[in-house]
This record gives sequence, structure tokens and C-alpha cells, in this order.
Amino acid sequence: MTRTKHLSATLVTATSILALGAFILVGALAIETPRAVSISIGVIIHFSLNTLVVLAALALAIRSHPYSLHLFHLIGLLIFVCVSGMYQYLTGSFPIAGPIIAFRREIPVANVAVTLWILAYLAGYAARAALSSRLRPGAAIRFLDKPIGIASVYFSLMVGFVALLYLASLGLVGVFTRAAVSETLSSSSSGPIFFINTIFVRALPLLAVAATALAMRHGKMSLEIGLLFPMFILEVIGVVVTNSPFAAARYWFVAVAVGLSAPHLLARRKTGVLLLICAIFGFSVLPSIGDARHAETLVEVFQGYLRLDSPFEYLASSGDVDSFGMMSLAIKWMDIHGPRWGMQMLGVALFWVPRAVWSSKPIGTGTMVTGDMGFDFTNFSVPIVAEPLVDFGLIGVPIFAFLFGWILSSTDRAYWSPSDAERTSTGCRRIDIIYPFWAGLMLFIARGDLLSSFGYTVGITLAMIPLVLVPGRLRAKLTDP
Repeated sequence: MTRTKHLSATLVTATSILALGAFILVGALAIETPRAVSISIGVIIHFSLNTLVVLAALALAIRSHPYSLHLFHLIGLLIFVCVSGMYQYLTGSFPIAGPIIAFRREIPVANVAVTLWILAYLAGYAARAALSSRLRPGAAIRFLDKPIGIASVYFSLMVGFVALLYLASLGLVGVFTRAAVSETLSSSSSGPIFFINTIFVRALPLLAVAATALAMRHGKMSLEIGLLFPMFILEVIGVVVTNSPFAAARYWFVAVAVGLSAPHLLARRKTGVLLLICAIFGFSVLPSIGDARHAETLVEVFQGYLRLDSPFEYLASSGDVDSFGMMSLAIKWMDIHGPRWGMQMLGVALFWVPRAVWSSKPIGTGTMVTGDMGFDFTNFSVPIVAEPLVDFGLIGVPIFAFLFGWILSSTDRAYWSPSDAERTSTGCRRIDIIYPFWAGLMLFIARGDLLSSFGYTVGITLAMIPLVLVPGRLRAKLTDP
């Protein structure tokens, strides 16, 4: 019976990857390259090889787990630096960067950078997995592996209520669109406070809801009796009314959707095929979600923005996915200004330092590149592959990619490995709460900028504080049996 299930899962996985490959090929063949545009067969072959390697890695990833940081990162690479780059190259122009004729030298270099990233990332991921039985988990993983007690869940709900009351005081009650939320928060705060309100404060009740849902699902049945369940319902209502994930940036919405749903809808599945299907479908609704950010009311969203679009057209023509073109532009920028020698990475690590203290603190790489290259509008992003490229040239890409793969492999293994948390009242660990949100943010990290995506990741991670720091008096009253 086990062998039959194994063969069935393998067949489903192989079929889904072949279907995805055929889907990508159909999209490429449907694109009509203008006669005036001269494309290189060698470049197309290189795009195709990168895509095939990522598809092969996806086949292994979806066979291993129903979702993971690794799986989301591979989906991000496939979308942002493989398929969209190839489609846009075939059209003869990148939506943001401009005509491909201006990047004849940079495009092959960008493809080499993508190849180096993919191979080094996969090597780092595989190396950490192979050495998992010999290496002791790091301090961060050991910290995340600790179980969550019922006192922590109650305390997180209390803090979540306070956060919702604070957001309500800012005027967010009944605000359901991204434009309206941005206007409300920007009028009540600025600078670091705006960042804290937008990410950290909004994440507090979301993580409280996620922790409570997991505790009620995996913990002892007695948890649903008493205050926990009614507090959970009130918190959910508060989130919908005051802190709707729909009224936020698309990548925040994806992170919240995955963080709240994946442990309940996907965790018990044998493969990641359903996640792959959802990702493809998501790119049919992403354009309308993007356009809806300009809506002021929920009625405007339903009347004028919600629709299904062709993923082929979106990938071939939208600036949202012009990651490969932006990387080519970053290479052109390097030819003029030279490498940054780690300053962009340092800016990412120290993003929390106020500019008043560090006046020369680096800005996002995409903004820096487009600003220096004469763009009037500079709020653009470069993919994660471009970050080490801008800092250290091609030599930096495989080094950073290997380390990134190593970290993701260690985190994936920690999340999917059995633990002693099942014997506690909640049946879950700290990593069980935050990991699904990290998985959703992995698409944002792959697309970039790293400065912005890292800030979002740190902000939502810090919202775990109520689940870690529980007052001793409350812990004494609500101890695990």
C-alpha cells in the first residue's frame, strides 16, 4: 500500500511539472516578436536551460513537502528571473528597463548570474540537508523549536486586542482598501512610526490568530473551553474590521494568506502540487489586485478591479515582474559606478538605523539604480540575484546563494521534523507559528528589493514577542498540565 501511494505521488508530481512546462512553452510560442527586433537563439537557449533546472528542482521540492521556504523560493525564481524574463525578451522590450537592444551585453551576464544563483543555491540547500544528521541546529533554530504554552497564546491574544484598539484609534475601522489604509496611516505618522504601524503592529493580532488556531487544532480539546475560543472569534472579527489583509501590499496579503491557511489546508497533503496550482492561478488575479490598490472604497474594488487576466500577457508585459530587466539595468549601472563592496547588504542588515543617525545609509538597490540612470519614478525593485551582483560582481552571487540555500534548508528541516511539542497543551512550537508567514514572504524576497522584503520579514517576526515573553504572573495562572 505504501509503495502504491509513493508511485501515485510520483506520477502526480511528474504530471504537474510536465503540464507546467507545457504551459510555459505555450506562452512562449504565443508571443509575437516584432520584425524590427533581433533576438539571440543563444539567449533563448540559456533562458530555457535555467527554466528547466528550476522545473527539475521544483519536481523534487513538491514531492518532499506540501509547502516550504525552498518551494516558494523556487516558484519565485521561476516567475521573476526565468519565465517573465524570457517572455519579455521575446517581446523585444522590458516593461521598465526598456528595449532589449540597449542591453545586448548585459542580458547574457544577467543570465549567467541567474545560473550561478540557481546552481549555488541548490548546492547549499542539498549540502545542509546531507549534513543534517551530523550538524547540531544553530541557536536560532533551537530557540524556534521550543514549544508554545497556553499562557503565551492567551497573552498574544491580549496584546493583539491592544494592537487592534490602537489601529482603531488611528482611524482604520472599516477601512478595507490599500489606498485608504496608506492615506490614514501616513496622515497619522511618518518615517519609522509609519513602518512600525504598517508591519509590526498589524502583524501582532495576525500572529495571535494563527497561534490560537494552531493551538485549538493540535492541542488538547480542553483548550476550546473557557475564554480561548470566544477570544479567538473576537480577535478574528477585529482583524477583519480593523486590520484586513486585503487592505495591504500584495506580498503582505500573500504572506498573511499563506501564514493563516497553509498549516490547516496544506500541511497534511503529501505533495506541493496544490500549492503550485494556487500559485499559477494567483498570477491570473494578481494584476487586478495590483490595480485595486488605487481604489478608495471596497465598492470600487468589486465594481472596477476584480477580474481574471491572462498570466501569459501579465508575465510578458507587466512591470510588476520585470525583475530580469531590472537586473540587466543594474549591470549597466555597475559598468558606470562599479560594485558597492557590501554597502547594499550592510544597508539591509542595518535597515532599522534611522537616517538621522546614518545620513549615508544605502537606499533600496532598485531605487538607487533607476535614480542614477535618470528615471523620473524610482520606486522599483531588483531581484535577490542582483543584490550580491551589485555588491561584489558575479563572484558574490554563488557565495550568497549557497549561504541562502543553507539557511533555508536548515529552517525547512526544523519545521518539518517531529518534536516534543505534541506533548504540551497547545501541541505547537514557535516555528510552527512564524514559518508559514516566512514561506509566503519568500516570493517577496525573491522579487526584491531585499531592503524592503527583509524589513517586512523582521517586522512580522518581531510580532512573535508576545508568544515568547509572557509575564510570570500570567504564566503561573495558566500553566500547562
